[in-house]
Amino acid sequence: SDVYKRQPQDENWGSVFEGGPSRTLLNVIETLDALEVEFNIDKRREYITGLSGGGKGTWIAILSHPGRFAAAIPLCARQSIKPEQADLKSRAGMVRDLPLWLWHGAKDQKNPVANSRLMFEALKAVGANAKYTEVPDAPHNCWDAAYGTDELHDWLFAQSLPKSVSVDAESRAQRRDAIMSQKLWPVEDHPSGYKARTYTHPTRGKLNYRLFVPRDYDPSRKYPIVVFLHGKSRKGSDNIRQIGTAGAMLWVKPEQQRNHPCFVMAPQAPPDSGWGCPEILPELMNPIRNVMAVSYTHLRAHETSLHLVCRLLLEK
Repeated sequence: SDVYKRQPQDENWGSVFEGGPSRTLLNVIETLDALEVEFNIDKRREYITGLSGGGKGTWIAILSHPGRFAAAIPLCARQSIKPEQADLKSRAGMVRDLPLWLWHGAKDQKNPVANSRLMFEALKAVGANAKYTEVPDAPHNCWDAAYGTDELHDWLFAQSLPKSVSVDAESRAQRRDAIMSQKLWPVEDHPSGYKARTYTHPTRGKLNYRLFVPRDYDPSRKYPIVVFLHGKSRKGSDNIRQIGTAGAMLWVKPEQQRNHPCFVMAPQAPPDSGWGCPEILPELMNPIRNVMAVSYTHLRAHETSLHLVCRLLLEK
């Protein structure tokens, strides 16, 4: 299928504590959204499981997208490099109501078994709906034992989201944004170089945006600036989803910047708004005017053609 995505070589699913969901993991969730449109999928019976790094990805997915999955099975997962020092209880409380079944090999030399042991203790402490199976003689590979167990399959497919959990797109987005707004994961720095910023208008409120500053920026010279507008599915309040696309990343690639060094501004439309709303478009120009060494006169020359630029840059 053309919506299939896999994890790139240079990226992982993100981090349970240090960085939250990666661009790839956000793409996985959007792929799932697309599959729901294409096929008759039961939105109340969506499950997630993964092994090793995918086990960690399973944790990141359920933490960042509450109410999305009906059950999760993380296998031989590492939540933290030093789980004994991590605040596992805070993360356990976030998934207290989600049916979970943890698995780990007792002789795992790659991801120490302490990860799952301590996480399960934290889950029990908050009264979570969790199970834990430790395979006595298993090394890192505990998945053969887990996936080969009929009991696991019977348990998994018996799970379903309660009727009290809304599964429409808007409700899902609200739950996701509520988690992101808690700043559980630092979002100021991004590997791409995009920096998180917020412009505040005295009457129209705030506009979240990301700004890329050219590498080896020289304040004595003037630079062009590209305004990149995301598609509908990237609206929100987390100030990161809008750069989780190939289009946003294209402008800041090293080879692109070597040939055409420029600022890149990537604003994020609020969940209840969009680029067609009259209160949003005027705000796009204000952060640009505040960028150092960008000519105000140069910007005004292009301001009247902003709608054309938006259409050219807007991702389908």
